[in-house]
Amino acid sequence: KKFRKQQIKRTRSSELQARQSLFQSDRQHRDALAAFAASDCVCSTKFSPIDGSLCINSDFVRTFAGAASELQCAILCRLRPQCQAFSLSDGPCQLFEFNKCSKSVRDCGCSRRGRVFVRQQPGLPAGLLCPPGYGDDLCGVKYKVVSGSWDDIKSTCESESGLVIMADVTSTEELAQVNQIRSLHTGSSPMWLGGFQAPGSIEPSGGWHWLSCNISMDSSLWHPNEPNDKGGQDKLAAMNGRDGLTDLTSASFGLCECASPFN
Repeated sequence: KKFRKQQIKRTRSSELQARQSLFQSDRQHRDALAAFAASDCVCSTKFSPIDGSLCINSDFVRTFAGAASELQCAILCRLRPQCQAFSLSDGPCQLFEFNKCSKSVRDCGCSRRGRVFVRQQPGLPAGLLCPPGYGDDLCGVKYKVVSGSWDDIKSTCESESGLVIMADVTSTEELAQVNQIRSLHTGSSPMWLGGFQAPGSIEPSGGWHWLSCNISMDSSLWHPNEPNDKGGQDKLAAMNGRDGLTDLTSASFGLCECASPFN
């Protein structure tokens, strides 16, 4: 017992020294030291090392030159809710900060890889940001086709662990990817996406947005002569034989997407 107590004391002492060294070199985070010193061991937030992509766009990277150890970097990442991972592959601590609604997190034209410590997501295997079954990767976004009504699919996507939403489409590249997934997995059947027209909107094109992240619809992504409000549609889908998006009243499949830029 005496040895165990000494071991715990040394562990806590080394953590506190790391915190003090870190926060003294970074004024922005000094105020967090007192709160963190009273919290649990940093080990309570787990980070799993993987061989992952380092091609994270600069908008989602925070660099801390004063943090040069895994412990210091883990402390910083733990303190920031949107920090999904960190790396020391380029020297100083780099935090990768984004959420399920972030767009263009990974640079599509880059192939650099290195040691990345991924924050543990509740309900997921270590090192993963998405549940099993997600694939068809596009620049760090992965997809999964599910069956059901629009409301069923929205509920399914929102109940998944990790960085999952009902799929939205914000670029022509993503639209092409979604159409390819629809053709591959559902054949000629249409596929629900997360677009929704708010009640009371001016018909046919007013009030359309991506519901999960409240993003406005890019009107250039509609198929010609869509939306048309035929049958009072207020949900959105990708449809066989149409390059653009369409409003629809009925479909049997839908799409979830998950942010996973590291693997």
